[in-house]
Amino acid sequence: MQAKAVKERRKRDRSGVKRTSVYIKERAAYFTKDIINEIYCPHLEKMTRTQIFYGGSSSGKSVFLAQRAVYDLLTGGRNYLACRHIGGSLADSVFKEIKKVIIDGNLTHLFQKLPKTLGTITCTNGYQAVFKGLDDAEKVKSITPMVGV
Repeated sequence: MQAKAVKERRKRDRSGVKRTSVYIKERAAYFTKDIINEIYCPHLEKMTRTQIFYGGSSSGKSVFLAQRAVYDLLTGGRNYLACRHIGGSLADSVFKEIKKVIIDGNLTHLFQKLPKTLGTITCTNGYQAVFKGLDDAEKVKSITPMVGV
């Protein structure tokens, strides 16, 4: 984590809502309990290698995982490789959900220009979310991120 560029603070605002603030280049991006489903809040900063989320339809799994991806990209926690069996189906699901979190959270200034179609989303700190289909194995063999592993 880049100590100069990123500072994390946990505090309660005046209404008593616990906020996790991520300060990046003196601009704040808030991930609060009123934005993130309360059930998933404890998992926001877990760094275990394998995490399994389950629940019924409309339980918020996809939304939380998109929020988690954006949070990790902003804090420099990790890069993401999103794969689906057919590459075209990524554009209508994972890619759109992550873009929606960035746009709805007014975080576009913290990312390089967002691609309109399926592509790579790059944070200004260099961490990336790459979207690839598994329909052609050659596409996935040698993906190298700008920062990290």
